Amino acid sequence: MASKKLATRAAQKALLEEKIRKREELLRERGTDLEKDPILKSLRADLRAINRRIKAIEDIKATYEKVQRAREERIAQQKEKAKKKEQMEQEQETSKRQQKKQTKKEERVKKAIEKKQMTGQA
Repeated sequence: MASKKLATRAAQKALLEEKIRKREELLRERGTDLEKDPILKSLRADLRAINRRIKAIEDIKATYEKVQRAREERIAQQKEKAKKKEQMEQEQETSKRQQKKQTKKEERVKKAIEKKQMTGQA
């Protein structure tokens, strides 16, 4: 299985570049055409493949970092939202509906007390 580590691919790239350089020197000494040499073509093809793989590894890393940043932002927003909600609940008085319910309940209790007092007195 091919390596997915950037350091390994960089080392492979350096080795291939060295092989290409040596092969080009050898061909220049012989005086042959660099473009027609099949070994040199193969080495350059391998170099292009390694460069593509390095780019893919960097893209994956960039995507991972982007997802991590988005996740951290989302978590921070959720924490901030929860904090604001808690703060609002503490600051907010009871709603008008709740106030109305409370008032009606107090009135019923007063009426019940008055009724008991009236029946107790009569």
